[in-house]
Amino acid sequence: LYYKKGARAGIDLREWVPLVPTSAHTGEGIPDLLYLVVKLTKKLQRERISVRSNNKCSVLEVKKIEGIGTTLDVLLVSGSLSLGDTIVCAGMDRPIVTTIKGLLTPPPMREMRVKNEYIRHSTITGAMGVKVVASELDSALAGTELMVYRQGQGDDVELLKARCQSDVDSILGRVDPSGDGVYVKASTLGSLEALLSYLEESKIKVSGIGIGPVHKKDITIAAAMGDKSKCGGAQLGLRDAPVLLAFDVPVAAEAKAAAHKMGVKVFTADIIYHLFEMVTRYYEEIEAENAANAKPVFPCVLRIVKVFRTRAPILLGVEVAEGTLRPNTPLAAVKAGGVPLSIGTVTGMQKEEKDRAEAKKGEVVAVKIEKAPGRQIMELGRHFESSHKLVSKVSRESVRDVRRFFASQLGKEELALLAKLEKFFGVQ
Repeated sequence: LYYKKGARAGIDLREWVPLVPTSAHTGEGIPDLLYLVVKLTKKLQRERISVRSNNKCSVLEVKKIEGIGTTLDVLLVSGSLSLGDTIVCAGMDRPIVTTIKGLLTPPPMREMRVKNEYIRHSTITGAMGVKVVASELDSALAGTELMVYRQGQGDDVELLKARCQSDVDSILGRVDPSGDGVYVKASTLGSLEALLSYLEESKIKVSGIGIGPVHKKDITIAAAMGDKSKCGGAQLGLRDAPVLLAFDVPVAAEAKAAAHKMGVKVFTADIIYHLFEMVTRYYEEIEAENAANAKPVFPCVLRIVKVFRTRAPILLGVEVAEGTLRPNTPLAAVKAGGVPLSIGTVTGMQKEEKDRAEAKKGEVVAVKIEKAPGRQIMELGRHFESSHKLVSKVSRESVRDVRRFFASQLGKEELALLAKLEKFFGVQ
């Protein structure tokens, strides 16, 4: 072990490897590990250590500090930052170009994330962590690169803006332009990209993205996206609450209250797999519930072979010419000229005096057809004839339910028939 007397007595580190116990749960041992890495680097690679003049700086966190405003916690790996420098970093909507107004560091042996009296600097040289004070940083993104624009050195500000924003633009390209899907918030650009990859593999659409803590405005955006997607959801009888995924970010108290009020489902987790499992399980439950409440109309074409009763309820013997007939199927008679006439809904179906749950192509069954509430009573021989074909009357809602929940139960012929009936009834 690295702290044993023998390890400190100058053993040959090219033959012996010091061991540093660490804990993934408590973080214990990480400072010791960092100390050992730095010590060994100084001792074994002194000749290879060099100070580079080119700027390399990464944004770790974006924070609002009382009395100061929005600041960037950055890691300056190489190069330098000075007061008055023009910096370029990525923003959610556009690249940010601003001027450094302050460079702050905590007192020696103090943690930057703990509230302290900061030490102000005119210039900082890497490698070092520093808090950058500037204007227009509200939309800055953690996990992106911060660049310094120096006009005298031939820098092109437009080129720097394009480089900073390239990663953000590639991620924004994964957002569904229709506004349908989940709203995603993450702590950094890298964690956001990782979560988007998982969602993309699972074919879960993303309606919007953001970086940083979840605030009330994020809930409002998620709720608006949910309302937008309801053109195929709640308005058609499907339960599909808007969803917000918060990966490794806190959710403000006012955001939680707004989510409860607006009906937004918020999932939070610090581990990407846990968050992925939560949303997958939720959508499976929603899909099962929607399937149970669905009202599909399966495609079928019937030929009347016998008449038992001509008025409501109409009792007929029919042969299934195409598709599959099931109870609760609304029927329409195809009159001369291809004009459909709604005659009622199949409320009962028997064969050899036994109730049937379905009748497939070629089968002959007796059916009971009743009119829908508030509709005109139809009579065979007056409104339609026994020579007319009967077809299932499909609608936009019924077609959506069949294709979404029961498509696996239909063969190629039935899917083709469904498409014909869609066209026949003008379903868009």
